[in-house]
Amino acid sequence: MFRWFAGILGALAAVGQPLPSEARLQEQIRKYADITRDNPRDVEFWHVLGGLYRQAEQWDKAINAETQAVQKFPKYAVAYYGRGKARVGKEDFAGAVEDFTSSIRLYETRGGVEM
Repeated sequence: MFRWFAGILGALAAVGQPLPSEARLQEQIRKYADITRDNPRDVEFWHVLGGLYRQAEQWDKAINAETQAVQKFPKYAVAYYGRGKARVGKEDFAGAVEDFTSSIRLYETRGGVEM
């Protein structure tokens, strides 16, 4: 059974068809791109779209999506964190440190984690 499944995956790859998980990811990206077009002020949707782009290793698109969230709500620490992760993927380490630092500062300003 495993050989059969491996053969199917190999055949899909050979003809340039995306694997099922890749196709699902691209469908989610299309869905959230449409949602952000319809709801451009909703920072959560921009952040989710940024995460999907990061998962697809589309670093510039991920950075742009997280930047949209940051521009709409500059105190949204999670968007800085997500943009920092995308910058690491793009190997923009100075930009990543800047975003991670902003995320930590915003998080601490709000009280951090109470123990």
